[in-house]
Amino acid sequence: MLLAVKLAVSLLFIWFVLRKVNFTGVLEHLWGADPMQLLWAVATLTAGGFAGAAAWFAVLKSNRYALSYQRVATIYWCGMLFNSFLPSNIGGDLYKGYLLVKGSGGGAGRAAITMLLDRLINLSVLVLIGIMSLCLTLSYYRLTALVAALYLGALVWVIVMARKQQDVGEGRVARVVGPLLMFLKDGPCCAATFTAALLSQGLKIGCHIFLIRSLGLDLAINSVWYVIPLFGVISALPISFGGIGLREYAALWVAGALALLPEELVALSLASHLLYLAVNALGLLPFIWISLRDRH
Repeated sequence: MLLAVKLAVSLLFIWFVLRKVNFTGVLEHLWGADPMQLLWAVATLTAGGFAGAAAWFAVLKSNRYALSYQRVATIYWCGMLFNSFLPSNIGGDLYKGYLLVKGSGGGAGRAAITMLLDRLINLSVLVLIGIMSLCLTLSYYRLTALVAALYLGALVWVIVMARKQQDVGEGRVARVVGPLLMFLKDGPCCAATFTAALLSQGLKIGCHIFLIRSLGLDLAINSVWYVIPLFGVISALPISFGGIGLREYAALWVAGALALLPEELVALSLASHLLYLAVNALGLLPFIWISLRDRH
C-alpha cells in the first residue's frame, strides 16, 4: 500500500512537470551530453562511493566489527545497487544488514543502528554543505561561520555527553543507545567517519560540475553546492518513489528562483538520477562475486 502511494505521488509530480516544461528541450540536453565530461562525472561519483564506504567502515570499527575495508566496501556497493533498483529506499539497507550479520555474526539490531547512524551523519553533512554554500553565495559570511560553529558545537556537546555515560543497562534502549555511545566514545573512528562523510558528499556533489559541463547548461558552478543538496534531501524523503517527480518539481521551483530555463534544471535532475543508476550498477560486480562465493 505504501509503495502504491509513493508511486502515485511520483506520477502526480511527473504529470505536473511535463505540463510545465518543454520536454523536447530536456531531451536535447541529455542526447547532446559530452562523453568525456560524463566519464569524469562517473569517476568522481565512484570515488564518492568508496569514501562513503570508508565512513561506514569507521562506524563499524567503533562498534568492534572485525571486518576489512574491502569486505565493508563490497557490502556497501551491494547495498547501493539494491537501493537504486528496488522500489523501496530501504531495500539496499536490508541486504547490507543481511550480509553484515552473516559475515560478522553480530545481531541484526546493532547492524541496523550502524547503518542508520551512517545515513544520519551523511545526511547532516549534506545539509551542512548546502546551507553553508547558499550563505556564501548570498555573501552572508557571518551566518556561514555561525552555521559551522553551531554544527561543530552540537557535535562536541553530544560527544561530551556520551562520554559521561558509564552504563546504559540492558533492554531495548540499551540495544539502541549502546552502538551510538560506542561510536561517540571512539574519537579516532568518530573523526574518521565525519571526514570520510565530508569527502564522500563533496565528491558526490562535485561530480555534478562535470555533469553540467557535459550537458552544456547555463548554470553557475557554485550553485551546484546548494542545489544538489536540496535534490539529495528531497530524494531521501519517504513520500515518493526514490524522489522521482518530486525532485523534478523542485527543479522547476529552483529554476524560477535562479532565473533559469526550467528545462535545464530538469535535465540536470534527470541526468543526475541516471548517473547514480549507472554508477550504483557497479554494485552488480561484488553482488555476483558474493553469490558465486556462497555457492562454493
